[in-house]
Amino acid sequence: MSQDPTQTRIGRLTARFADLGYRRPFLVLLGAALVVGLGALAGTRFSIDPDLKALLPADYPSVTRLEALQARIGTQSDFVVEVDSPDRLANIRFGKALAARMEKLPELRYVIFHRDLAFFREHGLLFLPLPDLFKLRHRVIDRIKQEVRDETVVDLLDDEDEEEDEAEGGAAKEPDPFEADEEAWIKQYFGGAEAPGEYMEADEGRIIVIKARPTDQTTNVAFAARLVKKVKGIIAELKPATYHPKMKASVVAEYSERTDETREIRGDVLTTVLFSVALLALLIGGYFRSLYALPVVLLPVLGATVCTLGAGSLALGTFNLVSTFIFAILIGLGIDFGIHCLARYQFERRRGHDVGSALRLSLASTGTALAFGALTTMAVFFLLQLGRFRGFSQFGALATIGVFLCLLATFFVVPALVTVVERVRALYRKPDDEATAPVPEPRAGGDAPEPAPPRSRRGVTLAAIIVAVSVMVAGASTANIFRIDFEYDFTKLGKRPDPAPPTPAGKERESYKHAVGMVTTFAPAVATCESMAQCEEVSELLGLIRKLDDGEMDRLRRLAAGKALKPAAATGEVCDEDDDDCDAEPDAFAADEAALGGGKLLPAELKTLLPLGIPRLEEMRYFLQAYLGLHMFVPRHQPLKLRVIKDIRRRVDAKRALFGEETEEKVAKWYPYLKVSEPVTAAALPGWVKRQMEEVDGSLGQFIIMWNRGAKADYADANRLYQAFFDLPTTAGSVPVAANYFVLVEVIDTLKEDGPVVLSAATLAVFICLLVSFRSARAALLTLVPLLVSVTWLAGLHLVLGWKLNMFSVVAFPLLVGIGIDNGIHVYHRWQEARSVRVVLREVGGPIALTAATTFIGFSGLLLANHVGINTLGLTAAAGIALALAGSVLTLPALLHLLDRR
Repeated sequence: MSQDPTQTRIGRLTARFADLGYRRPFLVLLGAALVVGLGALAGTRFSIDPDLKALLPADYPSVTRLEALQARIGTQSDFVVEVDSPDRLANIRFGKALAARMEKLPELRYVIFHRDLAFFREHGLLFLPLPDLFKLRHRVIDRIKQEVRDETVVDLLDDEDEEEDEAEGGAAKEPDPFEADEEAWIKQYFGGAEAPGEYMEADEGRIIVIKARPTDQTTNVAFAARLVKKVKGIIAELKPATYHPKMKASVVAEYSERTDETREIRGDVLTTVLFSVALLALLIGGYFRSLYALPVVLLPVLGATVCTLGAGSLALGTFNLVSTFIFAILIGLGIDFGIHCLARYQFERRRGHDVGSALRLSLASTGTALAFGALTTMAVFFLLQLGRFRGFSQFGALATIGVFLCLLATFFVVPALVTVVERVRALYRKPDDEATAPVPEPRAGGDAPEPAPPRSRRGVTLAAIIVAVSVMVAGASTANIFRIDFEYDFTKLGKRPDPAPPTPAGKERESYKHAVGMVTTFAPAVATCESMAQCEEVSELLGLIRKLDDGEMDRLRRLAAGKALKPAAATGEVCDEDDDDCDAEPDAFAADEAALGGGKLLPAELKTLLPLGIPRLEEMRYFLQAYLGLHMFVPRHQPLKLRVIKDIRRRVDAKRALFGEETEEKVAKWYPYLKVSEPVTAAALPGWVKRQMEEVDGSLGQFIIMWNRGAKADYADANRLYQAFFDLPTTAGSVPVAANYFVLVEVIDTLKEDGPVVLSAATLAVFICLLVSFRSARAALLTLVPLLVSVTWLAGLHLVLGWKLNMFSVVAFPLLVGIGIDNGIHVYHRWQEARSVRVVLREVGGPIALTAATTFIGFSGLLLANHVGINTLGLTAAAGIALALAGSVLTLPALLHLLDRR
C-alpha cells in the first residue's frame, strides 16, 4: 500500500477544503450562492453571433472587409415586408400607408415602395447596348423605306404577308421598330436582374413588397429583434384586414430569419441543457441509489456552469455557433469531479470512517487524480486557443474556465453539501463483508507497493488478446485515415429546413423573392471603392463581363494570342432607283459598326479585359448574374448613342408624313423616346436610385453590389468565387470585395491548417502533464497510449460508417484528447495504490463508466439541436467518449496486467 494520501502536497491542500466544508458548511454554501448569483447576473448579457465570421479572428481579410463595409453602408441586407392579398389595389393602398410609417423609424435609412420609372422610359434608348441600337436604326431605316414604297399599306407586317413569307420559307419577321419594348430597355439599367416595375410585385399583384435598408446588420440580434418588433407593431396598428379580409402582411427575408434563428438557437441551448440535466439526474440517482446524491453532484457543476456563462459573457461579449453549446457539454464533463469524490467517499464510509475522516480521505485520495486530470484537460482546452479558428479558440477558453470552476466548486462545495445531507440521510450503502474489512494502515514513509498477487495464465492470455486487437484496429485505422472525406457543403451542416408549404399542382407559388427579383435574393458581394471614379471603372468592368458570350470569348482569345480582330465589312445604305432622298455615300455610322467587328464589344473594351486572363474571365462571366452600382445607371458611349438617336429622329421626321394611319399611331407613341438629346448624369438620376447608393456619411456611388450564381455555402463554389472576385483591378489599384461566403473559404482553409497543429499540441500537452503528474515517462506513455488508440478508433469508425468530417465535428478530436485522458489517470493512479487490476476495476471502473456516461450525455444532448453541424459534433464526441472508455477499462488495464506479470 502506498503512503497516506493526506500526506501528499495536493492531499494536504484538498484535506483543508474538506475540513472547511465539514466545519462551516452553511458559510461555504452561502458564499457559493453569492458567487453563482453574480455569475447569473453577468450571464444576462449572453448573446449569440451565428455568423461564420464569428469563427475567424477579427484581422482576417474577409472579416475586416465585412467590418469596413458595415462602417460604410451599415448593412448589405434588405429589410423586406410582404403584403399578400387577392386585391392588387388594396395591397398598394396598404403598402403606401405602411411605407409612410416605416420611413419615420430611426432604424431605417430609407424605404422603397413606389418607383417612378419615367426617367428611364424617357432615356430608354440610351440604355440599349450599341449593337442593339445600331440594329434598331437599321430596322427603322428599312421600315421607312417600306412605308415610302407602299404609301397605301397601313401595316406591312399583317397576317397575310406573314403567311406568305412562311409559305416561301422566309425568315421570321423582325420586331416592329415602332413598338417600344420598355421592359427590355429598363432591364438594361438594372445590371441583369429581373426588370422592375413601379412596384415590386409578383403573381399579378397578389404580392407586393416594401424594401428598406436598416442602419445596422442582422448580426446585431438585439437591433434586428427590435426592428422586427416595431414593424410588426405598425402592421398590427394599420389592421391589414380593413384593407382586404384576406390580406396578410409579414416581415420576411434575412432580418426576420436571423431573429427567428437566434431565438431557435437559444431554445436549442436550453433544450440541450435540460435534457442533459434530466438524464444525468436519472443516471446519478440510479448509480448511487439515492436521491440525496443528486444535490451533492449536480449543484456544484450547475453553479460552475452559470459562473462560466457569466465569465464568458463579460470576457467574450458574444458566443459563436460552436461555443454556444458548451454548457450542456460542461455539465456532462464537470460532473465527473463530484462523482469521483462521492464514490470514493462512499467507499471510505463503508470501511468504517466517520463523515469528517471520509471526506478528508476521499478528497485527498481523488483530489490528486482530479487535479491532474483537470490540469491535463485544461491544458488541452487552453491550447485550443493556438488555433486561429475560433471554433477551437473560443470553445477552448470557455472550457478552460468551466473546468477550473467545476474543480473549484467540487473542492469547496461538495464537502459542505455532503455534511448537510448526511445530517438528513446517510449517503453510503449498507456495508457488506468486503466493504467492512479492516482498513490497513499506510506503511510509514513507504511508496513501495505490496507484491502483486499471482496472475492466472488465462488472465494473461486475455490481456494479450485485448492489447493485440487494440493495436491492430488502431493500425488499420491509421493506415486509412486519409480516406476519410470532408464535408465542404455548408448547406448540409446548417439548420434543418422547415417543411415546404403545399403548392397548387402544376404551379409554383410565387413569393416576395419573385417580387424583388430572384437574383437579388441571393447572398451579395460588395465592392468598396476609394472614389467614385474607381467605382465607375469597376462598373464598366462588370458591364463588359456580363456581355461576354462564346463569340466575345473567341475574340478575346485571338487578342490574347496576339492576333488581330477581323473588322466587319462597312455597311452602306441600299437605295431604290426612285428614292431621290437616299444618299449613295457610305453610312455615317459604318466605321463605328465595323469597329464592333460584328460583336458586342469594341476592341478597346476587349483589351481592358485581357489583364484578367482568360481563365478568370471564364469564371467571372459564368458566376456574375447581376450587379448594382450608381454608374450602371449612367449609360456608356452616350455621345455616339445620342448621334444615332438624332439620326433616327431625323429620318423619321423626314418621312413621317408618308406613314400609314396605323404606323403613325405607333410612331406617335414611340416618338417621345427619340426626344432625348442630353446625356444622363449621376446627379440627374431619380432619388430612389441614389438613396440605394448612399453610404452612411452621405458619400454617393462608391460601392457596387454583385449577385453571383453558385452554391455559396459549398466550399468548392465559394472558393472559385473567392479567386475570381476577391479583388477587382482598376488603374487606381485593386478594389476589395466583401461577402459572407468569402468567410467560409477562410474558415475551411484555417481549419485545415489549425486542425493538425491543435491536435498535436493537445497530445504533447497531455504527455507533459502526465510526466509532471507521475514523474515517470513509462507511466505517462502507458496512460497516453490507450487514449491515442481510441482516437484512431474514432477515425476508423468514420471509415466504417461512412461519416464525413466537417468544420464542427473536427472540434471533437482535440476535445477527446483532453477529456478522455481523465479515465486513464484515475485508472493508473489507483493502480499505483493497489497494484491490482481487479481492485482498480472494482473501485474505479464504476465511477469511470459513470463519468464517461455523463460526458456522453453532455455531448449527446447536442443531437437535439436544430443544427446538423452541431449534431455531428455531439455524435462524434459521444462516440469518441465511448471509445475512450473502452481504451481505459480494457486496453490500459490489459497493459497493466501484462506489466504486473513481468
